[in-house]
Amino acid sequence: MSPEFLRQRRNLIGINVIIILFKVAEISTNNLTILGTTFEIGKPEVIPYFVWTLWAYFLIRYYQYINSEKDFKFGEYFIEQFKKSFFKYAHIKKLSDESGNKSFTDFIMKNKNWFTWEYALHGQNKSSGLIGQLTTKKFSILLVFSWKLKSFTHVAIHTNQFTEFILPLLLAIAAPIISTLA
Repeated sequence: MSPEFLRQRRNLIGINVIIILFKVAEISTNNLTILGTTFEIGKPEVIPYFVWTLWAYFLIRYYQYINSEKDFKFGEYFIEQFKKSFFKYAHIKKLSDESGNKSFTDFIMKNKNWFTWEYALHGQNKSSGLIGQLTTKKFSILLVFSWKLKSFTHVAIHTNQFTEFILPLLLAIAAPIISTLA
């Protein structure tokens, strides 16, 4: 991770912690002490506007840097785990095309309607020798959801992608929600 990205991440986490802490602990700001000098704040009602402006700025900067960060591979890891779940399912269910060909190398999934997904197996047809789509079959959205949940959980627990990249964004989402509800 670049030092610039780490700085943006630190700033975003810091402002979120300040917002959440001030709301939950009900901290008021009438005086400010810096290096032993106490300053009385004449208009403490402007402080939240300043803090929320900083929050928006840090969120935008974090978003800009996360998009240019080469180490951000959450999506790639997620898809890799998702494919493993599908291939495990395919192996257990012994998926094959109509002629019994089980040598597929890839698959494509499509959402057919609210509750049904469809997959197409791709590979080399044993009878013709051509490479292409072998078969198309349907399965339930609950199965797809379980694979997505399993993949997300695996990536969140077994890689640093969640804590390094996603958690600061979740804090940025939580800060206004907690601030509104508290």
